[in-house]
Parts: sequence; C-alpha cells; structure tokens
Amino acid sequence: MVNINAFIGEHLFFVLLGIGLLFLILLGLLLKTKHKVSKLKQKYDFFTKGKKTNLDALLTETLSELRAEQEAREKLETRCRTLEEQLQSCLQVVKMKRYDAFDDMGGELSYSLLLADKHQDGVILTSICGREEQRSYIKKLEGGKPSHPLTLEEEELL
Repeated sequence: MVNINAFIGEHLFFVLLGIGLLFLILLGLLLKTKHKVSKLKQKYDFFTKGKKTNLDALLTETLSELRAEQEAREKLETRCRTLEEQLQSCLQVVKMKRYDAFDDMGGELSYSLLLADKHQDGVILTSICGREEQRSYIKKLEGGKPSHPLTLEEEELL
C-alpha cells in the first residue's frame, strides 16, 4: 500500500492528467449518448403522437390501419381500372365542319359532325342544307372505316 501511495505521490501530475483525459472521454460519450436518446425520444413521440401508451397496442392499431388503407387502395385501383376500360368505349372524339354544300348557298349552313370513341368507332352526322330542302345522313364508323363512301368534308374530320 505504501508503494502505491509513493508511486501516486511521485507521478501525481500524470495520474491527474490520466484521470482528466478519462473524464473528458466519458463526458464525450455521455453527450453522444444523450443526443442519441434525444433523437430516439423524438421518434418515439412522433410514433406515439405524444401519448403515453403501450407500444404493443399502438403497433397493433397502426398495422390494422395500414391493412385497411391497403384494402381501400386496392379497391380504388380496381375501380380506376374499370373506369379506364369503360372510358375506351365512351365518346372521346367530337369534331365539326361547317361548309357551303352548294355554290348558290352561303352562310355555311351545311355541316358534318364526327362522334367517336378512342377506337374510332362511332358515327358521322351530315346535314346538307339547300334552298328547297335539307337532308341529314348518318354514316357508321368501325375502327375509323365508314359504312358508306365519305364526302371531302367528312374525310377532313377523320
């Protein structure tokens, strides 16, 4: 014991320096740990929404909500696909051309109207207006191909 006291007495400066360095190292580790705990507490508070609650119950509730949201999303995706399929056959192309069918008529009273879906299935409605009479025609389209020959004005619509 006397030898230890004598050794410490002779090398007191180095012993204190070692203890000081050890203190600084431990202080650094303490600050680093405190920072990590603070970050972890922030994450915990975010997850628990600031409530004091059982983590097991919170995880179960969160997973239940997640599954419900996934089911709702899947239903919406199915509905969206159904709507996209239905949209293919809905009216998507509407074009109109007004013109003078006869040289002695003015005011562009005659017209052709194209109504078709995305696949170019639909109809062309044509109304030709003359001095004495007015005639209307409907020509069916399937895949962009008419059921009857088209006039120049009707072809411009396609």
